[in-house]
Amino acid sequence: MTYAFLVALYDRIHALAERIVSGRFATVRIALWALALGLVFTTFPNYPKLLWDKEFEKTRCCWNAVLEKRDNLFLDLNKVYWAGSHNSSATFRLTVPLIAKLLGLGKLGVFVFQSVCGVLLLWVVARIVLKITSDLVASLFVTCGVASTWAGTTSFIELRGLFDGEALLFLSCAVLFEGPWLVGLFVFLGAWTDERALTASCLVYLYHVYRRQRQGSNWRASYCGATPIAVVGAWVGYLVLRFAMARYYHMTTNTVTVGLRFVFINANNLPIGSWTALEGGWLLAFAAMVILAQKRRIVFLILYILAISIVLIVSMSVFDITRSMAYALPAVFIAIEVLREFESGPDLRALCAVSSAVSILWPNYYAQFRHEIYWNVPLPVRVLTWYSGARGD
Repeated sequence: MTYAFLVALYDRIHALAERIVSGRFATVRIALWALALGLVFTTFPNYPKLLWDKEFEKTRCCWNAVLEKRDNLFLDLNKVYWAGSHNSSATFRLTVPLIAKLLGLGKLGVFVFQSVCGVLLLWVVARIVLKITSDLVASLFVTCGVASTWAGTTSFIELRGLFDGEALLFLSCAVLFEGPWLVGLFVFLGAWTDERALTASCLVYLYHVYRRQRQGSNWRASYCGATPIAVVGAWVGYLVLRFAMARYYHMTTNTVTVGLRFVFINANNLPIGSWTALEGGWLLAFAAMVILAQKRRIVFLILYILAISIVLIVSMSVFDITRSMAYALPAVFIAIEVLREFESGPDLRALCAVSSAVSILWPNYYAQFRHEIYWNVPLPVRVLTWYSGARGD
């Protein structure tokens, strides 16, 4: 009875999905449907806090630091703000302030730009999955799943002047494109948006390695080809330029709230923090790991697990656990590449649908420091909060 009901429900959802993706501009419609689903049923921004809550802006936001970096890109924020604050950590996060400077954007202009990047991120996710699977329905399912996680919603609900959505967009573009110059450029820009992108780009490297393996390249061509090496080149270019800027402009790095000791301090939040990285996307990642083990792709399996582990450990070594965990997003694209090689089209669709359903149904939690967990509420709860006069988060 229950199984028959679930099968019938899946058939109806599948039929609706096919109608949504039929016609022109399918990936645009996928992004917009996923956005609407994510904002209504998963998380809706508390815009009044951004617009009118001066205490929130003063105590928890980085907008002053962003605008100061816009006006002086080489300002050392460690010498302006107290060590350990988000403001002091933004000294080398130059991409968004530079864009704001070039476009003449203020606080609200930067937030609008951030929201546009959120829409573009969902579109890029849809394009990546379509490129891998050649299946618009699977693309819709995966994009809706991503839109229901922190990675997919951060560009809209992050009101503090932190630009993980832009960094995730650059990382995803580095997956979408295959030309070495573009891949290297997007990894480079992502690193200058937030340092977490530099760590997570090891997953971008592995994605391009596996894609070349699936296309028939040998070991040397896959691991040392032009596109994977472009990722390594971006790492080198970023580190050299950052070191030169630090020496010439006397810019310092904030290390007060970063360190392996925080892994133990934050240990209580390890399970929920790790889950918030991908939510239902973990089902795809684990399925890919099983297949890699069955097919004796042991070297790549070890590297895949190692890359994900690096992102998780780095995320546990800082205050903001979930926003750091979200940088594991490229692991989903690698998983889909693996599944596409060995799973039939209908089975892959079903896996994508189940992972998406888990992400949609699971509340969008945010974990940070030791044992703090917050619920980013969907639109109906947000409206009730506003109507009751409660401030909310």
